[in-house]
Amino acid sequence: MGKNLLICLMVLTISSAVAAAQPNEVTIGNYAAPQGQEIVAQIQIMNGANVGGAVINLSYDPSVVNATNAVEADPNNFSAVINLDNASNGFITITGFVNASVVPGLNGNIRVASVTLRAVGSLGQTSPLNLGAWG
Repeated sequence: MGKNLLICLMVLTISSAVAAAQPNEVTIGNYAAPQGQEIVAQIQIMNGANVGGAVINLSYDPSVVNATNAVEADPNNFSAVINLDNASNGFITITGFVNASVVPGLNGNIRVASVTLRAVGSLGQTSPLNLGAWG
C-alpha cells in the first residue's frame, strides 16, 4: 500500500476593490500524494468580478509539503510573478495582474498559477494549504 500524505483544501474570500458587493473566492483544491511524489495544484480566483490584480500568499507546513515550482496558469489574460524564495520555509507569493488588453478587468473563474507540491512528510501527515490574498 502506498504512503499517502493529504494536502488540505483552503478557500479564502476576498472582496474586489471595484465591485465590493460581489466577492472573489481564491481556491487551491484538495490533494493527496505518495511520500516523495509531486502533484500540481491550481490556484484560481472563482466568481471574479472585474479583477485587475491580486497578491496571493500560499503557506504550508514545510515538514509535510514543499513547493518546488510554480508557473503562470493563463499568461494571455492574467500575468503572474511568482516568488519562491521562501518555499523551503513554507511560504510563496504570487503577484498577478490582468494584461492591458483585458479592459477593465476579468470576470468569472480566473486561472492564476499552477504550483508543484512535493510530499515530504511521513505517512498520514497533513498540511493545510493556507491562502492569503489582497486584490
